[in-house]
Amino acid sequence: MTDFFAGRARRTQLEGEPRWLCPAVLHSPFSLADPDLLVRCNEASIRAKSKERIVAFVRRHIDPGIRDIALASEHSRFLVTHDRMREAVDLATFGEGVQRVLLAGLLFAAVSGGVLLIDEFENALHTSVLTEFTKFIHELAVDFNVQVFLTTHSKETVDAFLLNGYRPEEVVTFLLKQDEAGTRATRFAGPSLKACVEVGDVDLRRL
Repeated sequence: MTDFFAGRARRTQLEGEPRWLCPAVLHSPFSLADPDLLVRCNEASIRAKSKERIVAFVRRHIDPGIRDIALASEHSRFLVTHDRMREAVDLATFGEGVQRVLLAGLLFAAVSGGVLLIDEFENALHTSVLTEFTKFIHELAVDFNVQVFLTTHSKETVDAFLLNGYRPEEVVTFLLKQDEAGTRATRFAGPSLKACVEVGDVDLRRL
């Protein structure tokens, strides 16, 4: 029996006392503001020294004026120090894209050795950052030994994971389609699908 908890690791009971199977977190654009999860992930990222990498990524690929993003104690708000602003301002000032990148990046240190589930991966992200962001997410997954499961309706997102130049052999795609018999899942290995995209610009949504 396996119990799933919001913001906590899942617990599996085989025989005897329940025990933790592995840390696991679900990240969704519809649940960005879980304060307990934010505090835990922020602290873990600072300890693991990945917080600096995440802020550097935001600075390099989204907004070069950002100098720091820090968690304030009041209401677990993130405050941004920016070159063009006289004082630190709330992260929400910068739109959902920056929030999405920051919060997704912070999760890895908190689920090291576990599982991360990301719903609607492309939500709020501009297509111009997808190639670098998918590579960054994959790098964090490798560094923290995290298995990532994500959902997307975006061909651009699938293509980015395959064509960003980072370990396409570790990417597996499943196409889910409904018919009269129920939901069918078709598996595509990364290298094979990458070749299909490069040669024929294949779109899984049309298969």
